[in-house]
Amino acid sequence: MQRRTMENIFSSDLEELAKQIFGPGKVWKHDQLNDYTEAASKSHNEGKIDLLQVVFTNHFGRLEGHSFFSGQHFYCEVIPKLSASVEEVMNTVEALVSKAGQDLAANQPNAALRSWLAEDIQRSQAVIAKAEANDGLAVRHATFALQASNDIDRALKWLDEYTDSRRVSAIAALGRLDFGSNGRAIEVLAKLGSIAKKAHDDLTMQNIVGAMFAIAHSGKCFTDRRFPNELSVCLCEPGAGTQYQLATALWQHADALPLLVITKVLDALEAINPEHGGTLTQIDLALTKVWQTGHFTECIAYFANLVQPLGKVDNEKFSSFLRAVLADTEQNLGDAYVEWFKTGAHSLCNCVASAFRSETDMVPGFDLSGKWRSLSDVEALFVARKAVGFLFFSPRVACRFLIAAIRHSSPELTGQLTELLFNPLALNFGGSVPEELEKVASTDPAYTAVQDVLSRYKTYRAGRSNVGVIREFQPSERQRQIEWQKRNAEMRAIQKNAMKQSVFFDLVSHSTLLYGKSSRSFHDDLAGGRKMTQTPMHTHTTSIELPQLQIFDPTGLNYSLRMFQAEKLKS
Repeated sequence: MQRRTMENIFSSDLEELAKQIFGPGKVWKHDQLNDYTEAASKSHNEGKIDLLQVVFTNHFGRLEGHSFFSGQHFYCEVIPKLSASVEEVMNTVEALVSKAGQDLAANQPNAALRSWLAEDIQRSQAVIAKAEANDGLAVRHATFALQASNDIDRALKWLDEYTDSRRVSAIAALGRLDFGSNGRAIEVLAKLGSIAKKAHDDLTMQNIVGAMFAIAHSGKCFTDRRFPNELSVCLCEPGAGTQYQLATALWQHADALPLLVITKVLDALEAINPEHGGTLTQIDLALTKVWQTGHFTECIAYFANLVQPLGKVDNEKFSSFLRAVLADTEQNLGDAYVEWFKTGAHSLCNCVASAFRSETDMVPGFDLSGKWRSLSDVEALFVARKAVGFLFFSPRVACRFLIAAIRHSSPELTGQLTELLFNPLALNFGGSVPEELEKVASTDPAYTAVQDVLSRYKTYRAGRSNVGVIREFQPSERQRQIEWQKRNAEMRAIQKNAMKQSVFFDLVSHSTLLYGKSSRSFHDDLAGGRKMTQTPMHTHTTSIELPQLQIFDPTGLNYSLRMFQAEKLKS
């Protein structure tokens, strides 16, 4: 009875049918979607409705946002169940993909087309035949037809016969086919390598790279010496699209690749246009994977060479990689930061320093028993001053770096590092830095130097207390109120602006709590009734420590930090 009712809910009027599928606020619930698609496909196949003409309605043309993607999901499920001509299905899929634009879910209908083609080999053969006759619509979907039929020989034939977009379709299809033997995979890799030697356009090279990695993965031949030889052809001055594909492939397969291949790919990814944010994101993911496989030295060197020419860049561009470094052993962390600070490059030093956001007891420590010991005293002092200059506003981190450096330094260098601990760190951060110094155990090699800093700091604090009250440094109550009101207004404006820009804020209900110990919300339960959820409220505290010299000598402090950051080693 329910199925018969469902079959009758879909209108034969195209505009009304479009509204039923892509209606405002329409959400196709997962547990009911199959029943609806079965009913819709049955009505379509019986000629009662025409699902494939909906994409040409006025309502579909006006769609945007969530309503479209809910309906797109419906079509992805229903397309494989439809009876129709290949032209009708391809036109519908093309309209759905075009409507989605640059969204990550845009290509999902292509998977539905592939499934539809795989249901009947004659469908794939029909698309392939039309593509060979250079039918534009069929050419644009030829990759899915070749993939659905798993026709390796036909794809290889296209490589020899065509030089237009059909060859690109064949290359893309080869990267998605199943290779049952290592020998067949090597044969296809060699063929792609010969194509790459003659190709000069970025689109072809990009598809060859993607296909090579996919074929090598399918044929289990990453370790075959012929794979890097064929791939090398694609690594000479790669275009923007090829670089993106290389970064993606490295991310996907880094744990299976030999070091030789990883090194070759990283070399090809060294010169990146900073405007290509998508490629930088893929490199971030790839570099994280390479680091986690244990190739620390290669990652450290590559990251330094990558970031230095990029100009101003923050840790958000490489957040995954820097989190992986921070989460690793203290020695690997220490080696990385010593090498990066040693370059003196402002863009690199600022990027890696900005990864330290938190000022809690959970900030990582450093073990400088590795690369630090290979530095001369001049180089070591240079690295320490860079650490202070760029980590200054993460004083716990800067303090731990200097303490780790003192453990492995000569007596002459220890005196200079001790001075840096006292000034500017302890003089500016009288809370966090002394707390870190107090944690150093008496058995620690840095203990004597740390105690000297603590003694000097206590003397400094005692002397400063004897000065008395300086009225110029004591704002009036009225001035305090004005400052508080100004900050409150600024924070409120920032909050409102963030709410306007949030993609999630309109999807949830919200309320403002003026006072109380808990909040209550109500929602519908599975039985159709109303259920209350009570959320207790807890206190939340935060603190911030401002450098003291920003009040007493802001110009002098700013000049010192700029000197630390800008100075260079003489070559």
